[in-house]
Amino acid sequence: MHLFLICDTFFPKQNSGAIQLKDLANSLVSLNNSLTIFTIGEQDKIEKFNEFDIVYIKPFFYNSKNYYLRFMSEISYSFYFKKAILNYIKNDKREVGGLIFYSPSIFFGHLIGSLKKKLRVKSFLILRDIFPEWAVDLGIIKNSISIRIFKYFSSYQYRQADYIGVQAQSNIKSAANWIDEQQREKLVKLYNWLTPHKTTNPSFMYLDNLKIDYTNKKIFIYAGNVGDAQDLNLFVDAAAKLLDRKDILFIIIGKGKNYKSIFNRVDRDSINNVIMLDEIDNNKLFEFLPLCYAGIISLNKNHKLDNIPGKLLSYLSVGIPTLGAVNQNNELVELNKRFKYGLIYDSGKVDDIVKGAIKLAEDKEFYLKTKKNSFKFFNTFFTTKKAASKILDFLN
Repeated sequence: MHLFLICDTFFPKQNSGAIQLKDLANSLVSLNNSLTIFTIGEQDKIEKFNEFDIVYIKPFFYNSKNYYLRFMSEISYSFYFKKAILNYIKNDKREVGGLIFYSPSIFFGHLIGSLKKKLRVKSFLILRDIFPEWAVDLGIIKNSISIRIFKYFSSYQYRQADYIGVQAQSNIKSAANWIDEQQREKLVKLYNWLTPHKTTNPSFMYLDNLKIDYTNKKIFIYAGNVGDAQDLNLFVDAAAKLLDRKDILFIIIGKGKNYKSIFNRVDRDSINNVIMLDEIDNNKLFEFLPLCYAGIISLNKNHKLDNIPGKLLSYLSVGIPTLGAVNQNNELVELNKRFKYGLIYDSGKVDDIVKGAIKLAEDKEFYLKTKKNSFKFFNTFFTTKKAASKILDFLN
């Protein structure tokens, strides 16, 4: 089939969604399909990348930090994308066999509805962000009018999909809380995915260049967004309680709304077992990730809907255990009971994180088992080929 993949993030961006979608695109092509990606860029242009085309589309107010202007920009996605896609179709005579679109954003509904009528194809929504529900749960959005507007767009987008891939079985069980009854039969479980990076000679050269002293340290690493949804202050609290442990070092890599405040707190309170680094290229991260001791996942305890963070897959794919703090009854807790890939807590208690870090650092037999189990867990559920094949099965 020739497929269209529509998304608001893609290569060369380095966020987890962009990395995931690049891996998925490569896998779809490797399974004997052709592909065109339509995504947001800093200028309108078409590029050839690997075996597929990338059509970059620049809407107005692109990357604005003003929330109102950003909303106006995103709400215009369907208009800008439709114009670019129709121009592309004029010059490319391949018959399109299916549409794949990715959320976030929630603003592709009108575009997908229009394309389905024109092309007479099925559509698969990869839903990674159940918005606005999670933002309401965390108290980020409180205005009732704003909530109604966002729910209109998300609901309209769900109606345009023939299938909706959610990232946890619990999302299907809780469907009554976030999706209209007539749309629930479209829901299918589609775990997050990752193509493992092959690093032949991992080294800490990147940390050496930054003059970070990691000698005789067990590095607990976090790499990802630093915002309200993550609540990394819990791990900073744990680090403060572990200051006397000279063998444990926390490294937080990323960017986001709360990055500066956490950076300032670490500096102000002299929490010198926490190193804060800006977001780095994913290839650089994987140069030293296999040498880290454990990976950190952190989800705000007020989440009511589950997600499986992309960063977890990075840790699993290189065989390092996970130390996690998640919302209550998160599916990752049950999966850890089965696969024992680390220590995952849903209590929201700092002392549990402290206890978990010490357990991983001191119990060598337990630690080695979790390392081995991490690979097995990854290969059972999270390979890109599994995700691509599942999407193709539904579109076919």
